[in-house]
Amino acid sequence: LGSPEIGLSPALARFFSAARSLAADPASPVSRTTFLRETEGVASRFRELASQMQQLESETQQALNRDLGEVNALASQLAKVNLELSRNRSLDRQAPALLDQRDQLLRQLADRLDIQVSEAPNGVVQVSVGGAGSSGALVAGQVAKPLQVALDSQAPERISVLLDPYGSQPVSIAGISGGSFGGVTSFRAQVLEPALSNLDLLAKSFMTEVNRIQAEGVDAYGQAGRALLDVQTQFSFDRVRGTAPLEMQAEVRDLQAFDGKDITLAFDAEAGQVYSTG
Repeated sequence: LGSPEIGLSPALARFFSAARSLAADPASPVSRTTFLRETEGVASRFRELASQMQQLESETQQALNRDLGEVNALASQLAKVNLELSRNRSLDRQAPALLDQRDQLLRQLADRLDIQVSEAPNGVVQVSVGGAGSSGALVAGQVAKPLQVALDSQAPERISVLLDPYGSQPVSIAGISGGSFGGVTSFRAQVLEPALSNLDLLAKSFMTEVNRIQAEGVDAYGQAGRALLDVQTQFSFDRVRGTAPLEMQAEVRDLQAFDGKDITLAFDAEAGQVYSTG
């Protein structure tokens, strides 16, 4: 945010300089024009930064999907190696090349996320993720189950991973860490989400204070000042349950009271009422 090229600091410095000049000579058309131009400059910089962060969110989402795609491919290969290993009952009868291939696949999996490995006497391995034990088995014998990630662009820290998402009993895996996948999830939770929240908070505070000062003054015609800035709120709707047709609209009537947190709406069929939480 403080970068001299693309950060907010230079734009804010020019804005406050223009505001001081206007305060010193309120009737000056040049000062008024400069002030409006620098105000638009700050607003434009907020939009640019938000766009860059959204692009970063999209790129990290692609990275997570790519990592899990590679994990799924490696798991499928490992299941095939397990099939070959299962043809022998003891480890000392296994082909060294086959064991080397197994170990290489395990290392490649570990590069992408933390895994837990258990080995049978004949060298067949079971690979689990997320500390979920057998319920989180990515590879069990000759069977490999895929992983799928679900992300929320409005809350980058919220990441859910499903094991066997298209099976009869998908398993939600929590606590996946380590490797390139864990690195990206940590970045989203510890860097990207706070940056987005702070940018929103700063934009809201800047707009509120500028509009408050505007309202206390008068324009060139002696009319009471009006709000100079506005925030356009955006909402995304996620259907958690239910399949009936549904149309919804959201509007922020008091921006100061709005904290941007998720709101859950539920319908009580017996009472015929909709209630909200959050």
